[in-house]
Amino acid sequence: MENQIQNKNIKTYSILSYIGILWIIGLFVKEKNDKTLKFHVGQGMLLSVLGVVGRVAIRIISSIIVNVGELVFGNSILFFLISIMIIILSLAFSVSILVLMIIGIVNASNNKEEALPVVGKYAFYK
Repeated sequence: MENQIQNKNIKTYSILSYIGILWIIGLFVKEKNDKTLKFHVGQGMLLSVLGVVGRVAIRIISSIIVNVGELVFGNSILFFLISIMIIILSLAFSVSILVLMIIGIVNASNNKEEALPVVGKYAFYK
């Protein structure tokens, strides 16, 4: 009975690992040394760091492009198109992070230890 509860807890903590910074819960629970939980915490940690770094990078790049573009192109249609492309890039990045979160949650709920596509092999906590 206790083993079933522990397995359920590990599954719950593994799922939570993919939701923002909630991976931190998995670092402090009683089951923190479980191999499966460590795997999912590592994947969630990577996803959080990637999300923050990516958003900051997009914000910096878009700020530079917008400021330089405004000086070079003024209020032309080209400047407007560049602005739209930046918005699309930001949206695509956010959707990509969301898709990776969903993949991770599905893997955790199915008790699979599969690395996230493209980025999962770079997990630094194992």
